[in-house]
Amino acid sequence: MVHGRVIGVRDDGTLNLSLRPRAYEEIGDDAAMILAFIDHDPSKSIPYTDKSDPDAIKMTFGISKGAFKRALGHLLKAHLIVEENGVTRRADQK
Repeated sequence: MVHGRVIGVRDDGTLNLSLRPRAYEEIGDDAAMILAFIDHDPSKSIPYTDKSDPDAIKMTFGISKGAFKRALGHLLKAHLIVEENGVTRRADQK
């Protein structure tokens, strides 16, 4: 059994399914993962920002740069993180 969502219906009635959630639904999981990375670091920061190399982001977090930037944007709007001097850190840390 597979859970998916219908993303299209062909003329012959065949359904196109996606197993991935919509982008706005993924933000929560990706943002939680990034916060976990930050919280597990002794300095409460990570050396990645929205300007970081896509390959480095993929290797570290296992997500695309686009998903990473969406998650960072969500966290920035929630005032949970700040980006400065090439690092991303918790907003309440100095």
